[in-house]
Amino acid sequence: MRLNKIFFILFTTALALVGCSPDTGNYTYTELNDIEIAMPARLSAVLHETLDVEPRLSARSLDERDYTFEWKVYPADNSAPTVLATSRDLHVDVTLPTGAYTLVYTITEREGGFFYRATADLQVNTPFSAGWLVLCDDAGRARLDMYSDIKQKLYTDILPPALGSMNGPLSISYVNQYSIQESPFYLVTEDGTTRLSSNDFAWKEEYRISYEMGDEASRNVVPALVAVNGPGKVIVDNAGGVYYCNNIMGDGLYNKKRSNNFAVAPFVGYDLLTPHFIPVFLLYNQNTKNFVVCAEMFSNTDLLGVTTPVDVSLKAMYTVYGFPFGNYSLFSIPDRTYDLRWMGNTTYDPMNMGVGTTYAVMSSASKTMVYGLALGDMMGLRDEKYGNTVTLVMQADLTACTDIAKARGFAFSSLKNMMYYAVDNKIYRVNLSQTNPTAELDIVLPDGEYVSCLKFYHFTQGVNASRSHNLIVGSVNNDDVGILRIYDGWAQEGVFKGQEPMQKLSGFAPIKDVIYREIISEWDI
Repeated sequence: MRLNKIFFILFTTALALVGCSPDTGNYTYTELNDIEIAMPARLSAVLHETLDVEPRLSARSLDERDYTFEWKVYPADNSAPTVLATSRDLHVDVTLPTGAYTLVYTITEREGGFFYRATADLQVNTPFSAGWLVLCDDAGRARLDMYSDIKQKLYTDILPPALGSMNGPLSISYVNQYSIQESPFYLVTEDGTTRLSSNDFAWKEEYRISYEMGDEASRNVVPALVAVNGPGKVIVDNAGGVYYCNNIMGDGLYNKKRSNNFAVAPFVGYDLLTPHFIPVFLLYNQNTKNFVVCAEMFSNTDLLGVTTPVDVSLKAMYTVYGFPFGNYSLFSIPDRTYDLRWMGNTTYDPMNMGVGTTYAVMSSASKTMVYGLALGDMMGLRDEKYGNTVTLVMQADLTACTDIAKARGFAFSSLKNMMYYAVDNKIYRVNLSQTNPTAELDIVLPDGEYVSCLKFYHFTQGVNASRSHNLIVGSVNNDDVGILRIYDGWAQEGVFKGQEPMQKLSGFAPIKDVIYREIISEWDI
């Protein structure tokens, strides 16, 4: 054992002596010429305009003849990259499809092959990628105008000529679902409904709503509105008929008209805050003047014992079928009493249930009421983890509010329990948290104008979340010119009195509806 240890010590000592012996070879050493690249981390470009990037290069010495240069973009969908240029700086006319890219700049030594690289996020837009979309009534013709935030410029009459003339404009909406990302805009008119492309609102025949109808007899439907929550979609047609589409269990097509023996009002209540598996869609039966619920579960013969889907009254949901109903005993919504004047949806969640509030303004010959409801998931009948199917959140008598019977537009904030309504050129605010709500004059437009559109727009992208609390006011002056004003909802937490609009735009035809075109990166799937 001792001899082995002596041998090991001698062996390792010999290795150490060899490792320390001087290197007498003849070598030439070259210092690497490291290049540092400085350029912006985020870039934006506009289709058909020039993208200019001039990076700052730092090195011990730099002779450009000793290097090659390459600018390449990689699309966000992992499709094939594109080489934009092979020059030191980038000056290129942008012809890429709109969307998000990674821009990669590579400098390579011709002789040694060493390379240096920098990257940047690149967003390619068109003038129509972001800004206010304004649906106008141009002497009865539907006209779509847009104020581009990309170019800080107003574009008028941008609907594609291939669509032809559509009359009686009603609404313009955006559906943030990946399944229809190619054509997510719904244009609703008295002549019919069609989708429009996300690519500068281009159009083709198969965008017409008739191509979404699974029932041949329903192909000529003329919608008054289209509503979407999660996998569920509802159409209310101009005669008060109802159509339902289930995008999870079905083929994405609307079923035949539901077999109601009544006509519903042109409004649909649903949860704007959270998508549901079987969402509650709240409608108003104009024949018997009571709320009904349209949901896919009501096509199930196990529930109603019938083979054709029908819509069920809100009260029967609780008293007959036993769906979980919050605060039912505290409220009463009388049947055969009120007309529904307006219904709209917000993300306001006063009970922290993860469900937004739907407001309904109702009136009789002598009284005006408002009700707030939280519309949840039909799955609550089967599993309590889904919570209440419907919860009555609030009710208030608005009869004492100034000129409430003359109101021609309503809006409800998602920030607080606030209601706004328009009478001629005046906008009133009502704090619904008060025991006996009264109206306070909030905004007065110049003489000669009247409010034609009053709303809050629900932005879909997280970066724009706070903008959902800004009040949108569209008006028309004596010359039939449409004027758009945007008021800051955060500055005074929904009190707009004394505020100047944060943005004022004019040059539109009379304004019917307004939405905001966002740059989309987040999808509801």
